[in-house]
Amino acid sequence: MITVDSVLGNINRDKKLKERCDEMTARKVCETIKISRLESQRVRMRKLSDKGTDVALTLPPGTWLKNGDVIIITENKMVVVGIEPEDVIMIEIRDNMHEDDSVE
Repeated sequence: MITVDSVLGNINRDKKLKERCDEMTARKVCETIKISRLESQRVRMRKLSDKGTDVALTLPPGTWLKNGDVIIITENKMVVVGIEPEDVIMIEIRDNMHEDDSVE
């Protein structure tokens, strides 16, 4: 198990990290851990990457993981956070809605 206590950067905000991630992906040594939106707010958790690396996260209080956060980087391994997609509902409210169409 690898213990992680900080976020090293984000591939969506750092061009050099993105380039390194692309290079490591080509070498098949870039891994992803998938977390839910609710898990992104947790500072302690244990996850397995898509390639089987066991990761224990013990982050500082108030840390929120974001899609693309890099939590491990070595010469032979990079682990990136991926936020799982979730279903949403979209409601469109018409400007000309009649009073009888409203829900109470």
